Parts: sequence; C-alpha cells; structure tokens
Amino acid sequence: LLNKLDTSYFENYEEYNELLTGLREKDILEKRYGINGEVCTLEDIANEYGLTKERVRQIKNNAIFKLRKNPKIEILKVYFN
Repeated sequence: LLNKLDTSYFENYEEYNELLTGLREKDILEKRYGINGEVCTLEDIANEYGLTKERVRQIKNNAIFKLRKNPKIEILKVYFN
C-alpha cells in the first residue's frame, strides 16, 4: 500500500491528508506505548518527526480521544478484559 501512496489514489486532498495524519498518529501511539517494541519518550519521537515534545503530546492525546469516541472500540475491549 505504501508503495502506491500517491494523491491520484484519493478523490481529494482531504482524504490524502487524513491518511497521512492517521499514520502519524498511529506511529506516535505505537512508539509512545511500546506497542511494537521499545517505549519511546516524547523527546525521542519529537526528534524523529522534527516536532516539539508538546506537539507530540497533543497528537498523542488527540489520537487517544479519537479512539475513545469511536464506537468500534467496544469490540476491542472484549479482547483486553
């Protein structure tokens, strides 16, 4: 999929931008909480993305908020209880 990542695959720029934001949010959550490996600090993630620690924290919190308000999250809770 990433090899085919091109704006021509999307109907409009907003869809393209949302996909990129989603990938960044997902990556930040995975790194911050060590989902796919080592837990990274806000500073580590900020340096990797060229952002401030505060901006990484905001992105992380926004991603968590999106997950909490998503009705599909109820399905996942079954696996974690």
